[in-house]
Amino acid sequence: MPRRRLVLLVLAAALLLIPAAPARADDAAVKRAWDAHDAQFAKLGGDYRAALKRWRSSGFKRAKGALGANRKARALLARNTRGVTAASPSSADGERARRLALASNAAFSNQLLYQARGIRLTTAGRRSAGNREFARGVTAARRSARAAKKAKTLLRRAGVG
Repeated sequence: MPRRRLVLLVLAAALLLIPAAPARADDAAVKRAWDAHDAQFAKLGGDYRAALKRWRSSGFKRAKGALGANRKARALLARNTRGVTAASPSSADGERARRLALASNAAFSNQLLYQARGIRLTTAGRRSAGNREFARGVTAARRSARAAKKAKTLLRRAGVG
């Protein structure tokens, strides 16, 4: 019996010493990583819009729900960005699409930050300063949409759906 355990122990140690196969580069992996949280983003987007509507209807007083939804969206976006960063493309178009997807995520993150600032400032009674932050958020949203459109075009050119 002890000999059997020794053989199993040696086999287990040998398996641990075998190097793991490197991750295969794949353009589809970039798209999968980028689209991984789409359903969660859709649900969170609805929650965020509802929270903003409640904030507006309260006379810009109750910001807690809107800021909480904003924080959840930024956390989900950070998770999505980590996934896209970890994906390794197999072609030049795939690499460019990955960089553009990361740029789109960064601009979207900035948009959310500007919106949170705008909510805080408006709630504090500084509507003009809040409106400036919301305008910056719109600019960041446009930048995000442009980068996303280019990334999708490059992924299609690379043969990924």
